[in-house]
Amino acid sequence: MSSYFKSELKRVVISKNTLIALILTIVLYFIGYYEFTNFKGFNVKGFKEIYDSIDVFIVIRKSYLSLLIPLIASMIFSDSYLLDLETGYLNFIYLRLSRKKYILIKILVNAIVSGLVIAVSSIFVFIILYLIFGINNNSLFNEVTGTFSLIYQENKFIYFLILIMISFIFNVIFATLSLGLSPYLKNRYLTVISSFAYYVISATIFISLKLFELNAALLFTLNYLSAEMLIIYQILLFLIGVILFYFGVLYKNEKNA
Repeated sequence: MSSYFKSELKRVVISKNTLIALILTIVLYFIGYYEFTNFKGFNVKGFKEIYDSIDVFIVIRKSYLSLLIPLIASMIFSDSYLLDLETGYLNFIYLRLSRKKYILIKILVNAIVSGLVIAVSSIFVFIILYLIFGINNNSLFNEVTGTFSLIYQENKFIYFLILIMISFIFNVIFATLSLGLSPYLKNRYLTVISSFAYYVISATIFISLKLFELNAALLFTLNYLSAEMLIIYQILLFLIGVILFYFGVLYKNEKNA
C-alpha cells in the first residue's frame, strides 16, 4: 500500500494536469490583480497607503479565481478512477491491493495534490505581492467581513494563513466530490465539471430558494457564513464525496474490476 501511495502521489504531482492547474490558478490571480489595479493614476506608493500585500491578496482571491476554482480542483485527478477502469489498469491494481485500500489511496492522493495546487500557487502569488506592497498593519482597507474577520483585525498574517488553509480544504472537498461522482457518471469530462455544476447550482438555485448558507461559494470567499456553518458544510460535502466513491467503487462497478 505504501509503495503504491508514494508512486501514485509522485505521478500526480509531476503530471501535466497538475502543472496546468497550477499555472491556471496563478493566471486567474493575476487577471484579478490586473483588473483591481488597472485604473488611471495608479501608482504603487499611493496604493500602499490603502492596501498592503494581504489586502490585495484578499481582493484578487475573490475575483475570477473564486468563479473557477472548483473546476481547477477537479481537473487534476478526479477522473483517475475512470481512467484506470477504461485502460484496464484497475484489474492489475487489484492484484496488488484490496479495493478498500485502493479507494483510500485514490481519495488521499486526489485530496493532497488538489489542496497543494491552490496552496502553492497562493503562496507564490502572495510572495510577489509582498515584494511589491509589503505588509502594513495600519492600511486603510476595511472590507474584510464574514468568517474569521475579527482575526484579520487582530493579526493580518494569521488571517492570510487561514485563507491558505481554507483554500486547501476547499480544493480537497470539491476534488473529492468529483471523484465520488465519477463511478456514477462514467464519463471523465462530466466528472471534472460535476462539482463545478453543484457550485453553480448552489450559488443560483439555492439562493433563489433562500438557502443562502448552502451557497458553496461561501466556503471559499467566507462571506456571511458563521464558523460553525462553515465547518459543518465542509465536513458534509467531503463525507458525501467519500461515501459516494466508496460505494461506487466497492459495489456499483464491482463487475468491472
